[in-house]
Amino acid sequence: MVETKDVVLAIFGATSALGALILVFLVLVAGALQSVGEANPKVKLPYKIAAGMSFGGFLLGVACAGLSIWWLTLHQPHAVYVAVVVTFLVQLAVLAVAAGLVVYQTIFSQ
Repeated sequence: MVETKDVVLAIFGATSALGALILVFLVLVAGALQSVGEANPKVKLPYKIAAGMSFGGFLLGVACAGLSIWWLTLHQPHAVYVAVVVTFLVQLAVLAVAAGLVVYQTIFSQ
C-alpha cells in the first residue's frame, strides 16, 4: 500500500519539475510571439492563448507545491491531501493542452 506521505512527496517533486518545464514552454512561446513582430492580431492570438495557459499551469504548480508543503508541515488534513492531488492533475491537463497548442502552432500550422 502506498502511503499518503509518499504520494505528496512524489507530487511535490513532480510539480516542481513541471513548473520548470512550463517556464521553458513559456519562453518558447514568448520568443515565437516576438518573432511574429507587428503581425495581424489574429496571428498573435494563438500564441497569447498558449502563453496564458502556460502561465496558468505554472501558477497551478506553485499552488500545488505550496499545498504539498502545507500538508507535510501541518497536521496532514485530508482535504489538503485531496487538493494536492486534484491541483496536480489539473496542472498535468493544462500542461498537455499547452504543449499541444505549442506543437500545433509551431509545426502543424505552417
